[in-house]
Amino acid sequence: MINQNSVMKKLSKREKSVMWSILRKENESFEDLCNERDKIVSMIEHHEIVKNALYSQLEKWDSMLEEMFCKFIESELAMKIKK
Repeated sequence: MINQNSVMKKLSKREKSVMWSILRKENESFEDLCNERDKIVSMIEHHEIVKNALYSQLEKWDSMLEEMFCKFIESELAMKIKK
């Protein structure tokens, strides 16, 4: 029996890439699995972009809320001091 890890370690990245491409071309099931995996990776990347945009917007709103709240507190304190 061939030790898969030792064989994989002996191949260069280029050799692995070439063999991967050959297998994709020659084996329809392997190609289908690769395509489905690629779709999932694409969806994950899209969701990461959306998530990052939402967090960015959330930070902006949090900053605005904090500023408004601080101004409210300052005005309340100023009114109490006048009394």
